[in-house]
Amino acid sequence: MALEPPEGITSISQTSSAIELAEMGINLVANKKTWFNDMSISKGALFGKLFMAPLVMDDQNACWLINMMALEIFSASTGMASTGMDGEDTVCSYVSLLAMLMSREEDVHELRVKRILHGDFSNQHTLVFFKNLVDLIPIPFQHCYLLDNLEAYRRKRWIWIPIHKFIYNNLKTIVTVFSIIGVLVGIFKTLMSIKQHQQ
Repeated sequence: MALEPPEGITSISQTSSAIELAEMGINLVANKKTWFNDMSISKGALFGKLFMAPLVMDDQNACWLINMMALEIFSASTGMASTGMDGEDTVCSYVSLLAMLMSREEDVHELRVKRILHGDFSNQHTLVFFKNLVDLIPIPFQHCYLLDNLEAYRRKRWIWIPIHKFIYNNLKTIVTVFSIIGVLVGIFKTLMSIKQHQQ
């Protein structure tokens, strides 16, 4: 299912890496199907989800991506039918999204953890490949829809975003503190039980 366009495309000035999305409370979810045009954002009560197809990065698929993007760009320039559905530049949009999600190697690792990326390309190799590739194409129209949806999410959840960011960046510390509190409560209950038996 393609992205549902908002009322009007406003701005594409802000982008977000994979880690920045996690800090905003948007979880990356790998689709079960590998259709590139199946990119969407869902908004839950507290968290959002960005759905996209998983990709295996190897030499063969890298060449395939380049060729498919070239075909889409050529088709658009000559007025031929696009390789995407409903005239969308599907592969270019997918590549643009992945490139946007990668600002550093840690973002590539995050995409692997979320099972969006697979394959034997290293994090650095993957980062350089997509950043170089996306520089060769104009911003696809479908990608603009997604960026606008992300911007709308920012505006609507501006109160929750700092909270999500704090929790994401301090999760280990928070878990440790609560674990210590749990141990202390257990010890306190044990001492109180011993004291009651002694009385």
